[in-house]
Amino acid sequence: MDIQQIKYFSRVYEMRSFTQAADSLFISRQALRKSVARLAQEMGEPLFENRGNVLFPTAAADLLFSTCLLYTSPSPRD
Repeated sequence: MDIQQIKYFSRVYEMRSFTQAADSLFISRQALRKSVARLAQEMGEPLFENRGNVLFPTAAADLLFSTCLLYTSPSPRD
């Protein structure tokens, strides 16, 4: 797992669309799908489910995204 995979995964999670996420990241949809698929394989869990034209995050994706937010959010200053 690397920072680029996390960035790509997070964008797909937020946009709920590989096409829109790929466009916003200026990469091909195929490259984005491969990156997210490698991340899912590393985690041993699917991250998204396709239901018709709608992309739904799995429980594993919800947990990963919330963990990413925890580690990437600025910490409050004392």
